[in-house]
Amino acid sequence: MATNPFDEGASSYSSNNNSYDSTYKEKELNQREADIIRREQELDRRERELVSREAQGGVVSKRPPNWPRCKPIVRQDLMEIENDGRRVVARLAWISWYSSIFLLLWNIVAMASILATRTAAGGDFVLAVIYLFLWLTLEFLVYRTLYNALRTGKALRYWLYFICGGINILAHIFAGIGLRGSGMGGLLWMIWLFANAHGSKVVNTAGILCLVDMILFFLWAVCATYIWIRTQRVYVRRGGNRAATAQAGQVAVNAAANNPDVVLEAGKYVASNPPASPKASLGAHHYSSSGY
Repeated sequence: MATNPFDEGASSYSSNNNSYDSTYKEKELNQREADIIRREQELDRRERELVSREAQGGVVSKRPPNWPRCKPIVRQDLMEIENDGRRVVARLAWISWYSSIFLLLWNIVAMASILATRTAAGGDFVLAVIYLFLWLTLEFLVYRTLYNALRTGKALRYWLYFICGGINILAHIFAGIGLRGSGMGGLLWMIWLFANAHGSKVVNTAGILCLVDMILFFLWAVCATYIWIRTQRVYVRRGGNRAATAQAGQVAVNAAANNPDVVLEAGKYVASNPPASPKASLGAHHYSSSGY
């Protein structure tokens, strides 16, 4: 059966066109990544210059602490984050941290209700009170890691948040399970209370409070997972691992520029210990294998 030369030409043109489109898209993506990296490097340079001028001239920092208002310790300003999707993520994370205050207070109420029905739960109540301060502090550190990652665009801070944020999500799931003796009123505490209520209104009330506690912990974990996924998308959109590699290279260049003596010593070491040539290595191998 004879083939139509026009069909072959059309298919060739289509494949060439697809190849051109993919190449163009790849170049456009690389150009975007290069622009993002260049802007981040420029911001880093300006920040270093500002810090250097402040150190030399004793200038007061333009980013003074403003939170908490009673005694400012850290800088908290969502307007410093670019409004390209990152500010929304930071605002959601900030709201989730405040919601965790209510969550941990509710957990204390649930543990107090268990303590009213079973005096052996005193250790759980004490742990619940400790969690209010310790857990809130750790969660705030996780939030600050995310805040600084979104503000500066540093890949290392993104990865630090991915690890710490993931552990925080697992901790809330564990709290929602509510192991007896863990200080968290959740699923297992609720089952035990309902199974041993025997018509007691006090025990049933404690079981209901643990049920609400479980729902709140699991709901918080779902919201935190959503924030974690959105942060991961922001990270990919801003270059992902390619940007991280470029930033690492830039850090190495800056370190070399700030420590020329180290670079000089490394150059002397390489000059005094040149690598063996491939031909010499091949000859030595042939000589040893021949048995002479």
